[in-house]
Amino acid sequence: ALDRLLWTQSALSFIPHCRLASAIAAETPVIVDDALTHDGAAAVLINLHPQTPPFFSRFERLAEIVGTDDPATEAGRARYRYYRERGYEMRTHNLSGRGD
Repeated sequence: ALDRLLWTQSALSFIPHCRLASAIAAETPVIVDDALTHDGAAAVLINLHPQTPPFFSRFERLAEIVGTDDPATEAGRARYRYYRERGYEMRTHNLSGRGD
């Protein structure tokens, strides 16, 4: 769905992207994929999955997107604890408008 959304943006707001297995992945700035392994460039990972990506530590930065329903919130809290217990620097940004 995210891949489709990125392709439907206007020419001025288009974000070049592809799948990890694409022949042009090495020269494309954004990879959109659900692969559980990743050997490509590792600058910023945006995780949309409820689990901690097994390869996250290869990346310079990780952004976690956490939904607002109870299961998503609990999964996000579990990932937060996982990273914090391993000594990663953490910053949070509440974008839900709920003030939690």
